[in-house]
Amino acid sequence: MGYSHIIRLYAFKIHVKFTAKTAILMFGVNKVKLTNLSFSLKSLKPINIFTGRGIRFSRQIVYKKTGKMSAYR
Repeated sequence: MGYSHIIRLYAFKIHVKFTAKTAILMFGVNKVKLTNLSFSLKSLKPINIFTGRGIRFSRQIVYKKTGKMSAYR
């Protein structure tokens, strides 16, 4: 995730599989615990509005903020 130290999250009966270097697949029986774990993982690295980097859900659309426009062109 871009950090130099190890980040550990503990959850029971939730399986995590790394499908690629930047993709994580999480599945479990309890939907509430799964969403709580996914939101806690997302809160570790929120989405930057200028670059669009950060942890996002699949099929989540991120609109980037436009930069300053110069009046003298």
